[in-house]
Amino acid sequence: MTYTQGPWRVTGESIRSDNHIDGKGALLLNAGPMFYEYTPDPEEQNANLQLVASAPDLLECLQKWMSFQINSGLE
Repeated sequence: MTYTQGPWRVTGESIRSDNHIDGKGALLLNAGPMFYEYTPDPEEQNANLQLVASAPDLLECLQKWMSFQINSGLE
């Protein structure tokens, strides 16, 4: 599995990464209404953006935890 490496950051209503092949701050997600007549709650949308932006850190923590479990025989 490949993905744009973190860290990811929220900028307004989008998520960007500075670790992109072109070095220009790749746009990873531009949050907008998912359905035509839908206006998301700004506080909820910001919380969702923060959660998505933390994905690389969460993945790293999970990988470390899984490695610890395997190496300590706690599988």
